[in-house]
Amino acid sequence: MIIGTMTPARRGWTFSLNVCSLSQSGLSAGLHAFSAAFYDLLFRTSSETLLEVARNPLRLGAEIGFFSVLHTWSQKLAIHPHVHCVVPAGGLSLDHTRWVRSQKNYFLPKEVLQEVFRGKFHEALKQAFHDV
Repeated sequence: MIIGTMTPARRGWTFSLNVCSLSQSGLSAGLHAFSAAFYDLLFRTSSETLLEVARNPLRLGAEIGFFSVLHTWSQKLAIHPHVHCVVPAGGLSLDHTRWVRSQKNYFLPKEVLQEVFRGKFHEALKQAFHDV
């Protein structure tokens, strides 16, 4: 599941993105045995998704920066691995000559992020654990 919210920041807008919620998918049950590899896939595929979708001229058409934070527990202390990405509300144009602002109410289309992330994450899981 991908949830995005735009929140006012000190200088402009910041986009907070809950990239992946895995507790409903059943993947979190076997996570302990492969946690390092799994978290690596989560970080890698979420960052690849954001960079790819943001670079697309039909979406934002910009090079973005962001930082990601891993959360492994829910508020009720259940295993709930997910990544929060904090992204400025825009990025550098592809030729690096100007700032491209995102839409006022959203950063990138949620449905597009979901589709790209699911594909990348599913493929990465298959490649990483095909011998396990």
